[in-house]
Amino acid sequence: MKKIYKSKFPAIYLLFALGLFGTLFISFSSGYDSESTLANGGSTCASCHSGGSLNGAVGSVTLTGVPATYVNGQTYPLTLTVCGDGNSGLAGFQIVAVNPAAQTAPVGTFSPGTGSRLMTGAPLGLTHSSAIVTNGGTGDCASWTFTWNAPATGSTPVQFFFVGNAADGNGGSSGDDDIYTGNSVSVPLPIELVSFEAKSNGTSVSVHWQTAEETNNNYFEIERSADGRNFEVVGNVKSVGESTVTQSYHFLDRFAEVSAVPVFYYRIKQVDFGGKYKYSNLVSVDMPLIKELVTVLPNPATASGEIQLLTKETPKYVVLYNLSGSEIRLSGNGSNKYTLPADLLAGAYFMTLFYENKTPDTRKILIK
Repeated sequence: MKKIYKSKFPAIYLLFALGLFGTLFISFSSGYDSESTLANGGSTCASCHSGGSLNGAVGSVTLTGVPATYVNGQTYPLTLTVCGDGNSGLAGFQIVAVNPAAQTAPVGTFSPGTGSRLMTGAPLGLTHSSAIVTNGGTGDCASWTFTWNAPATGSTPVQFFFVGNAADGNGGSSGDDDIYTGNSVSVPLPIELVSFEAKSNGTSVSVHWQTAEETNNNYFEIERSADGRNFEVVGNVKSVGESTVTQSYHFLDRFAEVSAVPVFYYRIKQVDFGGKYKYSNLVSVDMPLIKELVTVLPNPATASGEIQLLTKETPKYVVLYNLSGSEIRLSGNGSNKYTLPADLLAGAYFMTLFYENKTPDTRKILIK
């Protein structure tokens, strides 16, 4: 009778294969640490997942919340969504934020949200910490929300490379696994301020600043404060918009009131064409004090109405300025009384009293 020998090798191979696929499934279902987003001409998840399409007509990966321009030191919540072709079971992702000109150099950092974690491979990015079960059919999508932290300093643009994998969830790396890629660019706010100073000229303050370069810049807003916390706009200056060389700007704050306030604080608000803005640091200006104060009555006043100045010395003439610097010379009625124009719009104005032999004095007046 012939003996039949049963090989143990198929069982061993089967166990090995199961172990291999189990390792792949467990590893990828909790994210993948080697960059696979096409940054720097690299690969995608398709190097391991196969059987589906790359950027097929059905399905997508999208990233929302990316600012057109970013502010140094600010944080931005982002949401990445992977939608499959209607036959998916699980979804995962990767994202990196790099310098467009050197795509291995990270820009800023990520803070993970629910279901995501930091990658350990370079460049440091974010991946899923657990694959999300999709619904299949209509609405075959999964989303993750996390935070990108802009760099504290510098003017480096950032490009987000991201990839989504809508897998069939069969526990292996092959089958109906669809891969989708995308990228999005954000740039820092468009100026680099290299100097900013303010100096008192008695009743006015000269504000000077310089920029090293400008891109898509619209205008500058000059703001003043008596306490360093509560600011008011005192004027604005149009920017050159686009420049790669040093630009110098100047604004004369003729309305800095010489009163009991010993120090004024100034800051520059830079605004781009998209409405994004960024503040400069604060600079302080020591102001001379005067003993005699001028009072304007009534205040607030009304257009076409009469005001009276309570002061010991009658000014030679009085000029009213709006916030844009346009001036209106007031007509006196005697006894320090003046008539306001009838076409004055409601808002804040500054009144400067010019004397024969003393420094001009400025007071704020509201028109209601």
